[in-house]
Amino acid sequence: MRNRSQMAALTNKERELSAERRTLETGEVPRVTREVEALEVQNGELRGKWQGFETKRAQLQTQRDQLQREAAELTELLAEKQGQVAAQRARLREQRERDNPELRLYESLLGLAVDNADGPAGHITFTFSRFAADNMDKTCSVTVNAGGDGDTDTSAAVAIVRCVPQLDADSADYKQLEALLNETGRLPEFIYRARVLLVQRCTTSGTGDSGDTL
Repeated sequence: MRNRSQMAALTNKERELSAERRTLETGEVPRVTREVEALEVQNGELRGKWQGFETKRAQLQTQRDQLQREAAELTELLAEKQGQVAAQRARLREQRERDNPELRLYESLLGLAVDNADGPAGHITFTFSRFAADNMDKTCSVTVNAGGDGDTDTSAAVAIVRCVPQLDADSADYKQLEALLNETGRLPEFIYRARVLLVQRCTTSGTGDSGDTL
């Protein structure tokens, strides 16, 4: 009798376990499986984002290093250009000091006036008068840039930036004027040649201090 009761109990227990197993197989296990698969998908997406962030970080680091190198090169170039400007200014000052006696003579004979106070820094204007018999106050002028103007090219070359009346910038005479300063540094010859060309232009065009400029 006891054996039968034990057998019945075991049978009932087996049925309960089978029912629980079927419940797990049909409900709980698939649910957990789906959750695991979803987590694996999310993990893959997070890994992909992480790799993307790492790639972007490496690119930004490379760009930063490049910008730092370019900034250093620009700083070095600026220092070099500033040195060139300072040297050019010193050269012009020395030239003017050497040529002061001749300049005073030109001022007296040619009606020359030299002005570096009016206009951008580094600009020097040579103004000529006493060349027109009918109007001794009529003037013509040439302005050069010694390289100290922040709004223009900071190279060491001296350039003509303004003429009254206007001269042809493509002409051989015009280019020779600039060469006199840049290649030979002969300021008196530059002044003489500039006056000749400007006076000729005034005579042929009838313009003077009210003429066109470069």
